[in-house]
Amino acid sequence: MDPFFPENLLLGDVFWDEPLLSTTNFVQTQPCPIQNPSAFVQYRDQPKISLGKQTSLKGSNSHSMNKRMVAFLRKSLPLERNKAAEFERERGFKHMISERMRRQRQRQCCSNLHSVLPHGTKTDNNSVVQTAAKEIQRLQGRKEELERKNFVLEGNIEGRKFQHLRVTYSSKSGIDSIVETLKLLKGHGVDTRRVKTDFSQPEFFAVLEIETEIARGDVEEAVKRTLDELEWKFRSHVQEGSEKQILHPF
Repeated sequence: MDPFFPENLLLGDVFWDEPLLSTTNFVQTQPCPIQNPSAFVQYRDQPKISLGKQTSLKGSNSHSMNKRMVAFLRKSLPLERNKAAEFERERGFKHMISERMRRQRQRQCCSNLHSVLPHGTKTDNNSVVQTAAKEIQRLQGRKEELERKNFVLEGNIEGRKFQHLRVTYSSKSGIDSIVETLKLLKGHGVDTRRVKTDFSQPEFFAVLEIETEIARGDVEEAVKRTLDELEWKFRSHVQEGSEKQILHPF
């Protein structure tokens, strides 16, 4: 089996025959090996960027995070206060305009109400409102009274009936008979709604539309008596005229 170390080394002859060379020259003359470029660089090799006033914080020229935050808040707080103050001013202005519009509408309504109130009413708001309340109560009472009267009148109208009465007149009496008939009906409380006459020969008659609670037979009887009296008076007047003409001839 061959020995791993030579025999001269084992016997003690461990010195080199040639002198030792300096390692410094060897290291300087040997070129450095080329390293592959890397995308990662050390943080301490990056240049330091100054963000404002230079401060000495562990050799750094940048502001600390706390100081920058304080500076930011100092700048932002006045802006927030200005916005809040501007909002309050705008809110107050809108409230002032709304209140002014409300008062203007109130004055206009008060003026319109004052124009329909009795003459002599004061123009202040309290007087106008009090007078208007009294006037409303008075009109309400008047309305109820008129409703009661209207109810009574409607009941009376329902009790009445419209009737048609045919009256035949003498051709000699003419219009006087119609006039006397209308007077008679009015005296008995009979309302004549319509009169239709016919002057054709050989008779003269009229159709009367009447509104009454009296029976039709009673009305016809009263009209007949009136016409008989009128006819008798007419004949008497004609006879007296004839006798006067005989006594006093032309």
